[in-house]
Amino acid sequence: MSYSIITKPSFLSDLLNLNRDLQNRITTAIRELEISPDVPRGDTIKKLKHLEHQWRYRIGDYRMVYAVYPEQHIVQLLGVGPRGEIYNRLRYNPDEPDYGNFGKVLEKALDPNQETPADWQKYLFPKSSTQSESRTLPYYLSVTQLNKWHVPSQFHSLFQNCKTEDELLGLNVPQEILLHVMNCIWPPDIAGITQSPNLLINQPSDLMRYAEGDLLTFLLALDEDQRKLVDFSLSGPTLVKGGPGSGKSTVALYRVGVIIRKAIAEKKPVRILFTTYTNALVKASKQLLQRILESEHAVKSDLVTLDVQTLDSISMRISSSGSDRPFVANESDLKYSLISARASFQPEGTNPSENAMIKKAIDELRDEYLLEEFEWVIEGRGLGNLEEYLKTDRVGRGYSFDARMRKAVWQLYQGSRNFIHQLRQTTWGELRLKAIEKILNGEWNERWDYVLVDEAQDLTPVALSLAVELCTSPKGIFLTADALQSLYNKGFAWKNVHSALNIIGRTRVLKRNYRTTRQIAEAAATLLDNNDAVEDEETLDQFFVHTGPAPKVFVAQNEDEMLIWLAHEIQSAARELRLPTASAAILLPTNELARSTATRMNALGLRTDYMAGRDLDLQSQTAKAITIFSSKGLEFPIIAIPYVEEGYIPRSLPDERAEDLDKHLKQELRLLYVGCTRSMRRLLITYREDRVSRFLRDLDGYIWQLCDFRP
Repeated sequence: MSYSIITKPSFLSDLLNLNRDLQNRITTAIRELEISPDVPRGDTIKKLKHLEHQWRYRIGDYRMVYAVYPEQHIVQLLGVGPRGEIYNRLRYNPDEPDYGNFGKVLEKALDPNQETPADWQKYLFPKSSTQSESRTLPYYLSVTQLNKWHVPSQFHSLFQNCKTEDELLGLNVPQEILLHVMNCIWPPDIAGITQSPNLLINQPSDLMRYAEGDLLTFLLALDEDQRKLVDFSLSGPTLVKGGPGSGKSTVALYRVGVIIRKAIAEKKPVRILFTTYTNALVKASKQLLQRILESEHAVKSDLVTLDVQTLDSISMRISSSGSDRPFVANESDLKYSLISARASFQPEGTNPSENAMIKKAIDELRDEYLLEEFEWVIEGRGLGNLEEYLKTDRVGRGYSFDARMRKAVWQLYQGSRNFIHQLRQTTWGELRLKAIEKILNGEWNERWDYVLVDEAQDLTPVALSLAVELCTSPKGIFLTADALQSLYNKGFAWKNVHSALNIIGRTRVLKRNYRTTRQIAEAAATLLDNNDAVEDEETLDQFFVHTGPAPKVFVAQNEDEMLIWLAHEIQSAARELRLPTASAAILLPTNELARSTATRMNALGLRTDYMAGRDLDLQSQTAKAITIFSSKGLEFPIIAIPYVEEGYIPRSLPDERAEDLDKHLKQELRLLYVGCTRSMRRLLITYREDRVSRFLRDLDGYIWQLCDFRP
């Protein structure tokens, strides 16, 4: 069985500093390592003394250092360079008679299966090593030097104008190119290497593509559990569950590549639908799929049809086929219809006192609550009549309705929808049901062989049923979900998934977190624990690959101080992580705040763009100011969340009755949790002292770093 080759970004940068002959010899050597990486061969292949997994390959005066993990069949490329230089960077002295405890330290640090924090963190990452101030470039970045590093010529002038590290980090260039240049200027030590991602090499020739200037070739490597799910049998429906950062979406995206390659190998046409809930995720998925398919050499073929869109966009297309495009009621129209229905509402019972009681109970229900009941319970579950509504399970909705209340709610629902129809409008729930009806009646024949549904927890049972009907067979359905991240569904239950598909025995849980550091995840989880919002605890039972500093919280005296601190900390975090400031996302509770914050950040010298969901561009070379809703399903190395304040997070209720407030706060807290867990390495939270959110009033100073402002 051949070994999978993964590499650190620094190894790729090392490669570019070598001449073409050495690059070719290294590529040849890696082909050999695919077969027998841990078999000594004279003075060419040797195990490093006192280390369990580390080996070196000699190429003249140069050494290629790598690690071998036989159980996982992985070879990890760490660095290559002149003997003394590469050993010094890895803090390895082969001439010492006893390498001592650092051997064990290095083993733990470089182990790709490291799951829990260990003592090596303190050893490898002393506080003094943190780079918090901008450095001056050690030399001028000439055209000759940039060409040697294969930096595309269109970026040369940008790099040549840089004199400091901060100027580098603010460049409008792809992150991969910037990281490569920084690795060349300041080669990382063992700390930098261990914190960098594992990148997958599909075949050794990829290295030569990189050496020739294709700096965007590589993607994150999958671990053994993720790879098993990517290659899991295509002959049945599958549900993949997991917490934030477990790689559910990545698995689904890679699975598309597997399906395509299989179709091409078998010369069979295949139609694939990759769908998710929001337009922002659709756009992000398109960008990631393009990279994955390019990286995995899934060539374009007339045999393959790949569609990436939301289920609602498909519902609209199906429902409008053969007729005019329907108009879907917006939030204000829905609220107007409910208010109108309320105005004419009278219970249909015969007992006057009972009618008065029911009328009073209905009047006390908030508009928002009733609209959710209509959307998520009645239309979301496809209830077609009162009898079905009387029998349905409403667990998780907060209020327990008896038969009399259900009759009244149904009456109000019908009245509300009559007003919508008078406006010649419909709802998304009605549209989904109409789409299913047209499919079942044979009025729509377009199907996909495979339907992959990302973020399934945000879909109603009707939407899930639509996904099933769009697939030629339920066997082609692949779902990913995490109930803790549900922002839209009001009463999500796993049984709703199981009622749509027979996936018993084909449910898998990913427990290793590759996105978020242990410190960030633990801090976010305390918010949920303290507020009794955990409903699917198995998604919190995770192993963490990465560790880092505690999330920072800053209490500002005013808005100006809050935003100045935010800009300063984003720039500081970028320096520490050797990443461009474009790797940061600023999450806001509203679009208005996102737009104004972007303007303020630019005035403070941090290049930032406001992006609505439809306009979200992950490849943009600026920091991104977006809503927390738009960030769902995405990840960024640096996450900043300002305005964690009463009225924003949580949003205010017009009438804070105890029952409604408890449900509302849990939903708002889930929103904050989702925002925090978008962070990969650094989390920054700030608010104005006189407006502090109730969610942050009793923070643990050990788990959260409460900081002063020292610009």
